[in-house]
Amino acid sequence: MVDLRITQQFGSIGLKINDAQYQLKQIKPNLEIKQVPADLGLETTPPDLKIDYTPMLESLGLGNIAFVASTFTNTVKDEYLANLEKDTQTADQIGAIEKRQSIGDIVFQSQEPEDSEIELVSLSPINITYIPATVKPKVQLGGVNLNLNYGKVSIENFVFPSVRSFMVKEPFLKIDAVGQIFDHSQ
Repeated sequence: MVDLRITQQFGSIGLKINDAQYQLKQIKPNLEIKQVPADLGLETTPPDLKIDYTPMLESLGLGNIAFVASTFTNTVKDEYLANLEKDTQTADQIGAIEKRQSIGDIVFQSQEPEDSEIELVSLSPINITYIPATVKPKVQLGGVNLNLNYGKVSIENFVFPSVRSFMVKEPFLKIDAVGQIFDHSQ
C-alpha cells in the first residue's frame, strides 16, 4: 500500500516600515496691547486790570517829568511871544504921532492888567483796561495700541513614509509517496 506523506511549511512575510520623518518648526503668536492714557489739562491766564491816570493828571497840569518839562517850555514860549507882541504894540503906539497920544498914557495902558477869564473844562477820563481771565482746556485723547505677530508652523526636512515587504521564511509543499506498490511479504 502506498501512502502519501505531505510536508508543508508556511511562509513568513516581514515588513520593513519607515515612518515619515520631519521637523516641525513653530513660531508662537505674540499679541501686545498697550493702553495710552488720555491727557487732560487746563491752561489759565490771570485777569489783567490796568488803570491809567496819566490823561487825567495831564489835564490838571500834573504828570510825569517829561510832561511837566514840556508844559513849562510851552508856557514860557507863549508868555515870551505874548510879551513880545505887547512890546511891539507899545512901540507902534509910541511911533504913531498922528494919534497925538502921550507917552505916559501909552505906558499906563501897556501896564494895565488884562481881564482874567475863567473857563470850565472837563477833565480827561481815566483809562481803565480790563482783560478777563481765560481757561482753555487741553485734551489729548488716549487709545489702545495693538502689536500682533501671527504665529507660524512650518515643516522642514520631510521624508515620505515607506513600507517594504520581504520573505522571512520560504513556503514549501512536499508530497512524498511512502510505502510500496508491491507487497513483498506475500
